Amino acid sequence: MCQPCSHAVARHNGQGVDEPPSNDEPPQHPKFAALLLNRTALKALPDPEPLVDGVLDQGTVALLYGKWGSGKSFIALDWAASVATGRAWQGRSTEQRRVLYVAAEGAFGFKGRVDAHRRPPDDRVRRFGNLALD
Repeated sequence: MCQPCSHAVARHNGQGVDEPPSNDEPPQHPKFAALLLNRTALKALPDPEPLVDGVLDQGTVALLYGKWGSGKSFIALDWAASVATGRAWQGRSTEQRRVLYVAAEGAFGFKGRVDAHRRPPDDRVRRFGNLALD
């Protein structure tokens, strides 16, 4: 049996008899227990600050999901470009920040998305007219 587990489980003494853990061993505590927040600590956290007003907050993790071909990558690229330049996204204010865009899926189609993003907004609306952004 591994030593870190021995405090919680009786030990086999080699003669077929289980012994309770000895009291001279310090108990092992979970490694990240000190990082857990109780209710009071959670209430004391500051309110999130918007990155894209009403859409994304600074210092948080977001998940963008949807059906294949529904424009998720294009929206993520649009968010990234808006934040990197500090320009409004769909009429919503943004905080200008450095951006790292990881094209983890469909990297070969990324060039086409960038080209589409550079088109005039009226052309983008025609091409993505069935995409609800509000």
